[in-house]
Amino acid sequence: MILERLFAKAGINLLKRSLDTAALRHEAIASNIANVETPGYQRRVVRFEEELRESLMGRTISGRRTDPRHLPIGRKRAGEVKPKIEIDSTGELKSGVNNVDIDMEMAELAKNQIYFSANATIIARKFRGLKEAIRGRL
Repeated sequence: MILERLFAKAGINLLKRSLDTAALRHEAIASNIANVETPGYQRRVVRFEEELRESLMGRTISGRRTDPRHLPIGRKRAGEVKPKIEIDSTGELKSGVNNVDIDMEMAELAKNQIYFSANATIIARKFRGLKEAIRGRL
């Protein structure tokens, strides 16, 4: 209980979710690259940031669910937002075979690697700060 509150205050739970999202996005991009010449394949994309941004924007009424069978009221809280893999069926046939553009996927892979590395660095610093606080060096 205490650790959960401490991690929530430090933002570690959200950073962990960001790392999980980057790992899931890496899988989706790798699948897209592997299937670049597969006829009829539709590229996969991971949706997370848009829903997270929406949950953080604006104040609305929200209810507390005391039972999993209760209907949620209002927007999701930031801690409830989870990454999802979706099929991108809106794209045109870039290669004539499917809607995967290898150049775009490689750029997305590089961008995702930077995103993952930045989040890993931030979470490592958070843990280092917590460790120093526990030792009494702050």
